[in-house]
Amino acid sequence: MMLTSVDDLEAALDRGELEARWLLHPGSWFELLEVARRCGDAGARLELSIRDGDDAVPMAALPIAEFTAAYETIRDWWPQLSGESRPRSLGPDAYNQLAGALCAALAATADRRLAGSDRGDARLGFPPLG
Repeated sequence: MMLTSVDDLEAALDRGELEARWLLHPGSWFELLEVARRCGDAGARLELSIRDGDDAVPMAALPIAEFTAAYETIRDWWPQLSGESRPRSLGPDAYNQLAGALCAALAATADRRLAGSDRGDARLGFPPLG
């Protein structure tokens, strides 16, 4: 099952699903740490993905500055999502694969924008304050 929000995850866990695929999405990318933790607490395995069912990269719809900000934030989560400190829901290479795929998608998106063939008109979401 492809998940894009904590609400999706809660519904899947309530149904007893123990495997999930998290899609990094402009509106919920910041929930990654929480989703990984909740899956680990529930004993569920989590696969991380930047590509949806149509092989599109939703994060690539963002303006480059916003895509870069999300990428750099996720890159800085390395200590929490890799090595021995990673949530039990993640395989040993899950974070490195996500970060590598995200970096490659950011570079490809920047190249398209510089060539003038793509604008990016989605907006980056942030968690609610308070």
